[in-house]
Amino acid sequence: MTPSSMSRSERRASVLKRLQDASSPATATETPKGKRKELSVASLIHKLPARYRGAQHHSSVSHIIAVLLGAPEGLYFQQIMRESPQIERRRLIEYLNALCRAGSIEKTSKKGILYTIGG
Repeated sequence: MTPSSMSRSERRASVLKRLQDASSPATATETPKGKRKELSVASLIHKLPARYRGAQHHSSVSHIIAVLLGAPEGLYFQQIMRESPQIERRRLIEYLNALCRAGSIEKTSKKGILYTIGG
């Protein structure tokens, strides 16, 4: 079952499962050179500035990464916002921008802003 065909509750359960074990089997993605690269929540958080690795931001950033790992084709901002009701809109934007600057995710403009795991 692909993430786009999963119901919201199934996707949320998948995200929660990933969050429970940040070092769980990583998700593999294709790099531009065709090599597969293993990604995990912990490895992507490690790329962030120290400010976002602290306890205050860690759970929210972990949740965002897990949501994006659950959708390899990417998610639009509104979809991420729906999957993360506990995170304020301004914080969500801040975290997504920090992840983009760190190179953990990629931001593309297609009928809105599409975020994908970039590694």
